[in-house]
Amino acid sequence: MVRFILEDNNKHLILLIHGFTGGKETWVEKEGNRIPKYLSKIKEISSNFDIAYFEYFTKFSDKIERIRGNFLFKRGARKRFKKNLSIDDIKDILFSHLEVEFKKYDKIILIAHSMGGLISKAAILKLIESNNHNKIALFISLCVPNNGSNLANLGRFILNNPNLKDLAPLSNIIDTTNRKWINQSIVELLPETIYFQGKNDTIVPKESSIGYESRDIQIVYSDDDHSSILSPNSSKSIVMKSITYAILDTLKKKASNKKLLINAEISEDSLKKIADKIGNKLGVNAPNFENQIYNKDRIPQLSSHISRRTTTIKNLLSESDKKWIAIYGMYDTGKTQLSILIHQVLALETVWISFRECDEKTIIKKLFASFEASKIEELEINLNTICAKKRILIVLDDLPKFGIIERVDDVFNTFISRCLHNDVTILSTSNHLLANSIKTLYNDNIYEKRIPLLNETECEEVIQTYPDSINFEHKNLLYTITEGYPIYLQVVCRYLQNSNWVIKEEEFLNFFSGELFTNLTDETLSKFVLKVEDEQTRELLYRLNIVRSNITDNEIRVVADCTPNITKPLEKIMEVIGSWLQKDQNNYTISPLFNRLGAKNLPDSLIIDINYELGKLLLSKKNLSQFEVQHVISYFKNSKKYDKAGFVVLKFLQHSFSQPNLFFDWGFEFHTWYYTPIPTQMSLMLRLFIRSLHLNLESTKLNQGNDNLEFLRNDLAQLVDLALDKKLDVYFPALVLSSSYLREDSGLSIKYFSHYLNSYTYKQLPEIATAELDEVLEFDNNIIWLLLFNIDDMFSLQQWFSNIETMGKSIDELDYEQAFLFSEKLFNNFIFKEEKSDDPKWSSLVDIFDQIFKKANELKIEILKAFAIKKQIFILSEKLDDLNAAENAFNQHKNLLNEKTSIFLATDELGKQYYYKENKNKAREYLLQIVDFEVDKYITVKADTYLTLAKTIDSVDTKNAHSYMEKGLAFVTDNIFVDEISYVQFTGEFATSLFLLGDSKGSLLKFIEGYELLLDSFEENTTYINTQVRYGNAIGYILYFIETGKLIVDGYTKPYRGFISNNNDLKDLFFPEKLLINIFNIIHFFEITNDKVRAEYWAYKMFDLKKKYGMKIFHRMLSNLLGYRIVKGEFEEVFEQQIEIRNLTNEMLLRDTELIVHPEEKKLVISIQERESEQTKDFGFDLVMLVLNPIIIHLLTKRLKNELKTPELVNISIDLLDKYSANFDNKDLLSKLNYIISHCPTNQSESKNLLEYLEKVSQDIFGYLQVLTYLICSLQMSSKVAIETYFLMTPTFGLYKGSINNYVLIPFLIEFWKKKLDDEPQVFNNSAKLYENLRKVTNLNIDLQIKAIFALVAEQLNYNLKDVDISWLKDYTDEFGE
Repeated sequence: MVRFILEDNNKHLILLIHGFTGGKETWVEKEGNRIPKYLSKIKEISSNFDIAYFEYFTKFSDKIERIRGNFLFKRGARKRFKKNLSIDDIKDILFSHLEVEFKKYDKIILIAHSMGGLISKAAILKLIESNNHNKIALFISLCVPNNGSNLANLGRFILNNPNLKDLAPLSNIIDTTNRKWINQSIVELLPETIYFQGKNDTIVPKESSIGYESRDIQIVYSDDDHSSILSPNSSKSIVMKSITYAILDTLKKKASNKKLLINAEISEDSLKKIADKIGNKLGVNAPNFENQIYNKDRIPQLSSHISRRTTTIKNLLSESDKKWIAIYGMYDTGKTQLSILIHQVLALETVWISFRECDEKTIIKKLFASFEASKIEELEINLNTICAKKRILIVLDDLPKFGIIERVDDVFNTFISRCLHNDVTILSTSNHLLANSIKTLYNDNIYEKRIPLLNETECEEVIQTYPDSINFEHKNLLYTITEGYPIYLQVVCRYLQNSNWVIKEEEFLNFFSGELFTNLTDETLSKFVLKVEDEQTRELLYRLNIVRSNITDNEIRVVADCTPNITKPLEKIMEVIGSWLQKDQNNYTISPLFNRLGAKNLPDSLIIDINYELGKLLLSKKNLSQFEVQHVISYFKNSKKYDKAGFVVLKFLQHSFSQPNLFFDWGFEFHTWYYTPIPTQMSLMLRLFIRSLHLNLESTKLNQGNDNLEFLRNDLAQLVDLALDKKLDVYFPALVLSSSYLREDSGLSIKYFSHYLNSYTYKQLPEIATAELDEVLEFDNNIIWLLLFNIDDMFSLQQWFSNIETMGKSIDELDYEQAFLFSEKLFNNFIFKEEKSDDPKWSSLVDIFDQIFKKANELKIEILKAFAIKKQIFILSEKLDDLNAAENAFNQHKNLLNEKTSIFLATDELGKQYYYKENKNKAREYLLQIVDFEVDKYITVKADTYLTLAKTIDSVDTKNAHSYMEKGLAFVTDNIFVDEISYVQFTGEFATSLFLLGDSKGSLLKFIEGYELLLDSFEENTTYINTQVRYGNAIGYILYFIETGKLIVDGYTKPYRGFISNNNDLKDLFFPEKLLINIFNIIHFFEITNDKVRAEYWAYKMFDLKKKYGMKIFHRMLSNLLGYRIVKGEFEEVFEQQIEIRNLTNEMLLRDTELIVHPEEKKLVISIQERESEQTKDFGFDLVMLVLNPIIIHLLTKRLKNELKTPELVNISIDLLDKYSANFDNKDLLSKLNYIISHCPTNQSESKNLLEYLEKVSQDIFGYLQVLTYLICSLQMSSKVAIETYFLMTPTFGLYKGSINNYVLIPFLIEFWKKKLDDEPQVFNNSAKLYENLRKVTNLNIDLQIKAIFALVAEQLNYNLKDVDISWLKDYTDEFGE
């Protein structure tokens, strides 16, 4: 039955549902102040809501009612008697009222008390199942026993009452309702729910008054009991305030069956594509995520050096007969080991749960997972099942601190209560005393005990586990100085074990005197570790302190392999197990005592490397748990690899897109810059998407309008502005901002929607639609233009015109930028619709556009007039091939165009159509009329106007054509409406114009500027590929022209105006590795122009890109870049690079060319396979000639500058040979290399001896060793001997190209001869002149610099050139004379 308290035909309804044994009196009391009475006095509520209550029969017993019914029946009465129905039955009655009687209401708010809340939840779920859920806007839950009431347990045994049965914990209706309520598939359909808990409620337990939610839980606490919560003492009470605010808040929210005008929806598939595109660009592998967080714990292993502690355990178990033994104490006092021993003594079936990695948010999840439960009811059932079979022991190891989150304490208390009820023995360990919120409930069942430290006997038992200690005489002293602390005893034993248990007593006492163990500081601990462990073991432990999770052999190997690497790490680990490290199965745990020291003893650079390697290790896993995701983000953050950290964040945000609770429940907001600025070192594109998804997540939370929403929105707005300046696509970020601002600032909303509409990605992937016109609840003048977005028929457009006519001011007074963008979209909608038609009616569309022109002219909508004529010209020329008709249409309408922008758009279209039809004169005639018109930046066709005009006069006036290109470049630069690819293409056209003007170097620099933007682009579609191919052609052609002066270049097309922006598809000419050739060309250009800084910059860009694209074909060209690494001291990377080149060569020789699809790639592979197969030299030759020799040349240069001493040079070289010795197949060669380097001469005598040694080596390796020996001996030679020796090496110098030649060999030769000038000035004809000429050598063509050095020195030393020398110097002498 439903009775109204307030009925005034309002749009919305507040429906009240009473609880067990309640009724009308729950809500209506003549003298009292009940909740409805307060609500009806609030004008905003009474004017919008009717108020009613739903009444049903509910008594403790229905026997009296049945007797009354029987009595009335005998007297002939017709009235039926009532009986108690089940909650399920009452739910059905309420459901019918909601679906039928209350159908007229837009929104319904349910306020339910006690059992009424269970009825309400069940009815809501049934509404959802029947697809009629939208009207329930809010559910207020007042002291509802969501998990049952314990009082019902008593009543159900006394009275046969279905209500009481349903209210009992674990009843079927409660279990079913709770399971459905938290089902992820319906979470988005549930109404906003607020739980009210009365702290003095003795009927409904606290933990039961709060329902299970997979959403954020909203709870209001009051000091009420079960009944007083219904009678608030004033309208200002916490209960009434909360209910009032919640009801009023529903009025601000639009009904969910109406669409938002702009909605930030993007499919998960598209989001994945975008994320993967970014990952591909950054070269980061995309991780997968799994929601299975915890596995069941196994009982840990006992340490190998331990006392069985028999007496201590016996005493502990005999001191109390309580079911729960709670052991507490500081870390590393042996709590876990003692628990294992107690478990063995009790010999009970044991469930071991370790909370070591849990915090206050994850305790309950760990507990549930240990019993394969998702909620407390399942846990209780599963626990009951286990205990029914046998008596068990539950070990709760490393319990965290309680008393922080009430919800956690409540669930934990329920778990303990069920354990005690089932006669479970509980053993817990913790660093903390139990919280009072737990102890006070179970004081009679808890025996809390500080862990007993080792006694003297137990200490001796531990010592005896070390076999070598049998004759040690000071066992009692160890107990005294360690005071029974297990960790200290283990460490001291380790120290003694390392010294074979032999130590002088005075040293022993001196080392362990004072309060080392009772007052241990980080400083004294560090000193102690220094004494006990060797250097590499200490280093390994410090490194392991960086590991954020359980340590396995993999983590140990990774941290040990970081430079400087630690040898045999697993052996070192075995030595410290039981002291600084504990082992459990395959996992290791660092002692908290050692963990205190952290990694502060490691250099920052090493900490960064270790974090990076650990991050890569985790990321290599197939699936990552939530914990591992947090760890990998932290590793990359700490290694300053912000792009990698950001990409993992992005992928997890993508994973959380449809289940936002996953993000918040696990505290990911604290790991993903949710509340703080994102580091600027991270790619801007990543920052944009991360912040966009943050804002999207924030919008899913119930408390809108919070400070963090404003922070996220403002930060994203700043990032979007920055991205627009940098020509980055803002497709999704702009849409998110547009949706976010829609309710608050329609102007900003449309601004960002315009950026979305104008974005490059939107043009490629338009998948977001606005609402239809009749679905929009309200709109303002800013919104009016947006309504054109989807219109593609005249009926809808006529509706739009009708809306315009009802507005009180001219539409042209509104934002012209929005008008332009949405007007263009309108006409493109019509054209696109016709293009998709099987029988397009283009003539009819011209007539439609003419009708639009006339209506727009009538309403004075200038921009629609402009587009109407512009698009008529387009259709008449391109679709109907009637340019004369197009010109006639223009002439008929042009006098009706009143603004320069309109005139520009129409005239520009006609001029370009004449150019497309190859009538340059007419094109130029029209374009010259409007080229100087000032138009807004959003009219981006102006850039093409400049280009087209330049094309029309290119053949007659190149200089004037270029002036238009300069104006065009100025127009597109810093123009946020020009997308990235368009800007790159125009930059290429400008560079082409420079080339045609004769400025080849300036042209190539401009092409390189554009190419870098292209490489940094996150787009890799057909337009991107075509632009890549065309840029590559232009760069290659112009570079060849600069070097040779030839205008005809095989394999290249000479750049012409319009070449870069040409839309002809060239993807058949492209394969990814080809873009690396373009970079090689760029590097070469900067090398030949002596720009080392930019050459090096591009070389390192190449190193990064090769990881992404691979180098299956052109890998040998990388050898020319090794010099950049050598001069920066990256010697190991140089060896690794050459090894990679060898491996790639071997792989290419094995490639099946029949499987290569791309014809050009196939041709190249066949050619290189043939050439490589003819090579007979072994890999040792490459390592010596291309790696070792250049490194030693660089080290010799540093030696000549006194930046390095000879022993250092030797040590560096020998260490490298040792590290990479496995790569030398010829061990005799390796042995001779070691000998020659280790005997690097420091005087002429040693030099002579080493040269004699060289003459004795076998001929098969002589050539490998000759240059190296000559080089290191040359420092001790006289100048005249040196020049003769160096001429012997000139054939080898030809091996060194690019960076090795430019930045390794040439600097060495210059420094070498400068040193000789200083040491022997008398042997040179004119030492001052030679010194000056050596200084000028680097100004010459790079290919002539070495030959210039040789020619100049030979002349000054009066060296008699041999014929072979003269031939080698010919290029130089031809240009500069002999």
